[in-house]
Order: sequence, then C-alpha cells, then structure tokens
Amino acid sequence: MDQYFRRVDISDDTRILDAGGYPSSWKDAHVIGKLTILNQQPIDVSMLHESMSYIVGDGTTLPFEDNSFDIVFSNSTIEPVGTCQTQRKFACETQRVGNQIWVQTPACDFLVEPHLLTPFIHFLPTEWQRRLLSYKEIQILFPDCAILRKRWWGMTKSYIAVFR
Repeated sequence: MDQYFRRVDISDDTRILDAGGYPSSWKDAHVIGKLTILNQQPIDVSMLHESMSYIVGDGTTLPFEDNSFDIVFSNSTIEPVGTCQTQRKFACETQRVGNQIWVQTPACDFLVEPHLLTPFIHFLPTEWQRRLLSYKEIQILFPDCAILRKRWWGMTKSYIAVFR
C-alpha cells in the first residue's frame, strides 16, 4: 500500500474500486477518495468509513460502466480467480472500468507463497498449491500496462500491472 500511495495522486473526489479487497486494507490510508470495495466474500461492514461502499460481486464481470473509476486497485486477487480464461476476464474488466489500474500479484518463483505464508509450497504438486503467475503471464494479461517488480532481498516478490 505504501508503494501504491507514493505513486498515485488521490484526492477526496477520486473514485477508486478495490476489486477483491477488504476495508482493513485501507485503515491506515490518509486519503481514500470515494472507495468502492467489491468482493465475493462477506466483509465486516463495521470497518467501512463514510467514504467507502461495499458491493458483492465478481471481478470477472464487474457491474459498472466503462471508465466508472479513476483507479482500479487489486491486491493478490487475480491469481485465485480460477483458470487462465477467468484471469483474462478479470484483467480485461479492471482495464475496462478504470482509467488507471494497479493490479498486484505474487510472483510464482518467489520462495514464500504469500497467501499461506508457506515456503516452497508452490513448487509442490499443483493440487497442493494455489497457482501463482509468472512475469510473462502478467505481460500477456496486461499488454498495455507497465509491469513493476516488487523486490525483497533482490528477489522478485510480486508483479504490479500499472496503467496510466
């Protein structure tokens, strides 16, 4: 989140969609604009601030018009949405509804699987792991975006697709 806020100008009027997020992700944000959180899972609505709204929905079929948001933000959501086809739909939808996007996903070759906080699990048989994405896959999913690498001790920890 710190890296995100350093790169993006957000005012009180900025329309933000957090696709797959939770209110707790935004608790330390100083300015969150007009934030809509979309998630398929129930969330703790008591954590919503007055400038936040919550909608139950699917990131592969966003219920919004084209360019409805100034920014679409997504943190570690694209990898568990399912097949390559559903990941492509998620990527297309984020780009359709947002003027800018910031879509982060863990790197497939990082030593620790970030969802389970387990080292090396993503090198085990497929049925034991969540499928993480490679740099090339992110480039294919987001061809019009810059792909940033978030590093930790010289290793790529995650990729971030950024479109401005």
